[in-house]
Amino acid sequence: MPERSSLFTSSVGTKLIMAITGCLLFLFIVIHLLGNLQLYLGQETFNAYGQSLKDLPTPITWGIRITLIVLVGLHSLSAIRLVRINRAAKPNKYKHSHYNKTSYAARTMIYSGLIIGAFVLYHLAHYTFLWTHPEYALWHDGAGRHDIYRMVIAGFRSPIISLFYLIAVGLLCIHLSHGLSSMFQSLGIQRCTRNFLKKSGRIIAWIVFLGYASIPISILLGVVTSEGIPS
Repeated sequence: MPERSSLFTSSVGTKLIMAITGCLLFLFIVIHLLGNLQLYLGQETFNAYGQSLKDLPTPITWGIRITLIVLVGLHSLSAIRLVRINRAAKPNKYKHSHYNKTSYAARTMIYSGLIIGAFVLYHLAHYTFLWTHPEYALWHDGAGRHDIYRMVIAGFRSPIISLFYLIAVGLLCIHLSHGLSSMFQSLGIQRCTRNFLKKSGRIIAWIVFLGYASIPISILLGVVTSEGIPS
């Protein structure tokens, strides 16, 4: 008698893990976006927001970081496992037919995920740990807070960095457009709502993209500037 696959090693269990981790990561993406959009409220508000994050107790800060790392790791491993399961379950003669029925977003989930991961690492080195621009650590506003407003503007004034950011955010949203609908289906949403979920996933992905993309574009166009702000 064949052994029963456990919840965490079966295809269903893997999809469930991917859905739950994807849901939590999506919530982080939305919260992070809402924080970033405070840039439009000016230096005072944005730097106060940054200071509030900096003032979080160290255990909470690192707890959040470790949780995100674990979520990304589980999400990535689940995605790789699902690809292997799907390839093993489908005969070669059906490969071309299946490819035609699968969306571009679904076919590129692994590749977009890898590029997004590379971008996140650079983004952390750029704005969080300040490894690429250590001089940013010396910038403070009139209240003595780290001047992240000026820092973000200085960073995105580089067309190359902004382009890299826009490409990564675009891939993230392609990832989301497929992932959101798949996530709800894995969590038990009825099949009759599949078309609605696909459309909703695309709309939400576009909203997220426009929110994130608006920041470097606004800076490059001079809509948001740091002129007149003392060093």
